Amino acid sequence: MIALSIANPVRRLAAAADRMAAGDTAVQLDTRGRDEVGDLSRSFAAMIDSIRRLVSEAGRLANAASRAGLARERTAASSAATTARSSKA
Repeated sequence: MIALSIANPVRRLAAAADRMAAGDTAVQLDTRGRDEVGDLSRSFAAMIDSIRRLVSEAGRLANAASRAGLARERTAASSAATTARSSKA
């Protein structure tokens, strides 16, 4: 009985770790336990939250970099067009 009270939550944590490793950041954990396994679950949940924040921030930075690159391309194209018009005049 005691072995199952430890083994089952640990199996669920292992399954959650496997899902996270596969890229599933929507993993939810039961963190209500008041023993060492519950402590481990809360620590794991905090790690998942940190990973979610990092992934979100990386996506935000990638989008900003992409927008900045597009803006530079537009500026360069506009400058080239202006230069071409000026040289024809």
